[in-house]
Amino acid sequence: MSIRDLAPWNWGKRAPRAPARWDAFSDPFENLRHEMNRIFDSFFREWRLEPAGFFRERWGDFTPQIEMVEKADEIEVKAELPGLSEKDVEISLSEGTLTLKGEKRREAREERDGMQYCECAYGSFHREIRLPCAVKDDKAEATFKNGVLVIRIPKADDAMSKGRKIEIKQG
Repeated sequence: MSIRDLAPWNWGKRAPRAPARWDAFSDPFENLRHEMNRIFDSFFREWRLEPAGFFRERWGDFTPQIEMVEKADEIEVKAELPGLSEKDVEISLSEGTLTLKGEKRREAREERDGMQYCECAYGSFHREIRLPCAVKDDKAEATFKNGVLVIRIPKADDAMSKGRKIEIKQG
């Protein structure tokens, strides 16, 4: 490209341009999908409706957040279970898989201007976590405090081996 090609009076004399890179918004189907998403989002916002799957906790489906940390001698699993107590949760450990099951029940009652407002939500959850190494099933301990469940599972003796350096030989 030369400096002459930048002048507006030379624009009609150019060689045909190479096709432009594909752009998602130049595709008519992509534009249609984008516009439909915008319409549905504005509809739900305007009517204060929430489609199932977007705000699951309100609609009764609850999945606790889980964090697993592997330490030198144990595996620690933390689960956030707000609004639940230890009676609402069942924990089992079998064949290297930790299973958390439970049910969340929530009832809200309010009285305004002589009218009663009641909202109930029920939802169960089931999470299975595959542990990264062999553990001592019978030594596992769990504590529950302020909506956080902490499970500590000691590693099996063979899982805690430090390993060794392997020498590389010439072939």
